[in-house]
Amino acid sequence: SEPDKVAAAINTTTKKDGAVKCGGVSGAEGFVSCGAADDDPTFVVGKQADELSKRVAAGLVGLEVDRAFVAGRVRFSKGTVLSLSVEPSGDQIIVSITLPPQIMGARQLGPRPPGMLGMMEKGHGFMWGSLSEEGLKRVTRKAPPITAGPVGSLSGEFVLGTAGDPPGVVLALGIDDPEPLRGTMALAKGQLEGIPPTLPDGSKVRVEARQLSGKDGPFEALYGSIEGNEAFAPLADLGLKPEAYVFVADRFAAVQVGGTKDTVEALAGYPGGGPTDEILAMLPPAALSDLANERVSILAHVPLDGLATDAFRAQVKEVAGEVGKGSKVSAERFLEGLLGALAPMSSFTMWVRHEDKATALR
Repeated sequence: SEPDKVAAAINTTTKKDGAVKCGGVSGAEGFVSCGAADDDPTFVVGKQADELSKRVAAGLVGLEVDRAFVAGRVRFSKGTVLSLSVEPSGDQIIVSITLPPQIMGARQLGPRPPGMLGMMEKGHGFMWGSLSEEGLKRVTRKAPPITAGPVGSLSGEFVLGTAGDPPGVVLALGIDDPEPLRGTMALAKGQLEGIPPTLPDGSKVRVEARQLSGKDGPFEALYGSIEGNEAFAPLADLGLKPEAYVFVADRFAAVQVGGTKDTVEALAGYPGGGPTDEILAMLPPAALSDLANERVSILAHVPLDGLATDAFRAQVKEVAGEVGKGSKVSAERFLEGLLGALAPMSSFTMWVRHEDKATALR
């Protein structure tokens, strides 16, 4: 590695040029150490590589430490240990972090076949997930008594992403019994008349119950729209309408924002059965293997090609200017550096993998 280039990359995240200095590692050609420019960032080669390698390997889930070009473990003050690795896989890079049970609610997640993933639209980003039995019990315990019926009907599966044509953003929750949620919708329907048609800022609001026709017959949905409110202008930039539908199908309940009646009617007839071949084709082989073996509880996919557009970079610059106020780190320079690093990549996929009693974020 070239120390000056490594230092330049790190300094893109700081407000002061040259804040970090890098130098070579004595006795280890090609390695670089970095530190504050005011110090002397030099290191010597350690003597415990074999022992440390064994510790790291013991913490990795379903991975071989020898395949990784970065591997390590981090111990926190309370004894929590995270193991991580970065390994090449064809034209892809796989980053894995093994999570102990107390981290990020790992025990609240449980793998299952992704039955609801098939309602997502190909070429768009999505997030699918599944709660474990323990996770479902936790949600039920924390729910207010008045919502015990609807919450108790949840299956634990959910999906968020783009669905339908014309597309809309959909959040769908799997259910075992639709009747409790349909009862809740009936109660909500009775309160619609109390919503004013005009808000104090002058924007127009419309809420009503609508009868729609799905594949399995007619069904009712709650509809809402708003006009003249600048807060919803970004929806138009995304090709979405400032309107939403809430409905309950036989196997799931959903909120759809930005689509149309046709989108909702098509979505309500989704028969299940899992992801389409087009959706699977977007995923890396490692994720496909874990899905096939029912080891996945969370799966998210984000196409990155749109990050290279001038419009997106302008938005990033505007947001970074607001976020970075008063910070010692330049948010704008950090995000520009991050976008530069992501530029060669076409997509990002994240999933939570389970094997035996271990959980890993990949």
